Parts: sequence; C-alpha cells; structure tokens
Amino acid sequence: RVDVRNHMFAHINSSLQSMADITPSLAIAGYEEMIWTVVQFAHVTRQHGMHAVCLGALSKLPQVNTLGAQQMADAFLKLREQLKCYRQMPPADAQVGLALISATNLDYFAPKHTAELLRLKGDLYISATAPADSPRTNAAYAAAVSLDYSLAPGWLAWAKYCDRLSGAKPGAEAAAWRERAIVAYTQALRGSSASAPLQIPRLLRLLATEAEVGGDCDAFAKLAPGVPTWLWLRWLPQLTAALGRPEAVAVWPLLLLCARVHPQPTYLA
Repeated sequence: RVDVRNHMFAHINSSLQSMADITPSLAIAGYEEMIWTVVQFAHVTRQHGMHAVCLGALSKLPQVNTLGAQQMADAFLKLREQLKCYRQMPPADAQVGLALISATNLDYFAPKHTAELLRLKGDLYISATAPADSPRTNAAYAAAVSLDYSLAPGWLAWAKYCDRLSGAKPGAEAAAWRERAIVAYTQALRGSSASAPLQIPRLLRLLATEAEVGGDCDAFAKLAPGVPTWLWLRWLPQLTAALGRPEAVAVWPLLLLCARVHPQPTYLA
C-alpha cells in the first residue's frame, strides 16, 4: 500500500512541476505527502517492534538538499523517527543513533524541533548504557527544556533521570538531585504530558522526603498552582493527609486552589 501511494504521489509531482514557477508550494505537494506516508509507516512498524523495517523505510527518503522551513520540518520528522527507533534497540544500536544525532547540524532546525531532538539524545545516552551520572545526559535534557520551556516530555525524561540519581547519590548531592526531580516532575504536569500524571505518587513521595530532611519545598509551592487542578483530584486524600506532615506548607496552597475550583471533591476528601 505504501508503494502504491508513493507511486501515485510521484505522478502528482511530475504533473505539478510545470507550476513550480507560479506556485512553488503546490509543486512539491505530492512530495510532502510521500514523506508523511513513509514516516507514518515507519512509526507503525516501530511500535510493532519491526525496527529493521522502520529504518529501511526511512532510509529510502531522500536527503534534504535545501534549507527551506518545510524541508527542515520533513528532515525533522525523519530524524525523530530514526532516533526513536534506535532508542528501542540494544545499546550497540543506540550508539549508532547517538552518532547520527551528533553528526547532525541542529542549527538549521526550529527551536522546538531542536529541543525534541536533544531530548531524544538524552534518551539515547541512557539506552546506550551511559554512566548513571553522565554529564552529557544531563546536559542534553537541560538544553532541551531550556530551548522549549513547554516541552513536557523533556521535563518528564529529565525528572526521571534526576530521580534516579537522587537515589544513587549520598547526602547533599542526593538532596540537590531530588529538588531538581521535584521541579521537573511539576513542570511536566504543567505541560500536560500524557504520562506525567502517572508520576504524581512519586512526586508526592519525593516532596515528603525533601520536607522530612528539612529541604526547601518552595519550588513546588510556586509551580504546583500552574498544574491543571483536575490532575490532583485522584490524589486529594494523599494531599489532605500531607497536612499533618512536614510538607504541609507546600501542599496547603494547592489544596486551597483545589477547594476553590472543585469544592465538593475536596470536601469529600
């Protein structure tokens, strides 16, 4: 089916070439559809674990030879799918993905696309079994969220990385990584990441641990009101119980906000 669609789009391209001088965007309409078809096919095969088929399909797409906005967007779709595929493969293949992203000049991509590629670079460092505290992994995630502050998947990936290090480091160093994890988890919730709500129990546990050791929970208190209030409804009993623990100072403003927006669920909690 993919070959049939590409054959059809190739004929459309050849028919529209005569209009290239009049409407350049129309002249490449079939080409754009061809790229979309191949990338979607690669996406489905990757989800089914058919990594060789995924990479083979993407390799048939032509290399970008111009620096137009649409061409770079197409290059981003191809590169993103390739990196996601390498991320799911064994460490040796993840190293190939790292070599690919390292050899790519990211200066020509839009900032939000560059941020997503840097997030995937951080994921590839982890898939390639880089040391748990690799500065390159941390730098990739930090650069991703600094380029696109609303990149919820980037915040979530960085939160999990910091969370892992908070359990592996001793003393004050663990506290620093724990504080970063709390901030990153909360930012992921603010960005409406589909997977972030599943990490709320872990976030509350980190907050309790931080408060027990006398840590500063101000960052959570400032960021939590920006999280959609409905995300907290399932965890209102836990938030209410936290009022009797050291993290009550950070949780109290959040509960007040939930009470104003959702008075009945908060009362029943």
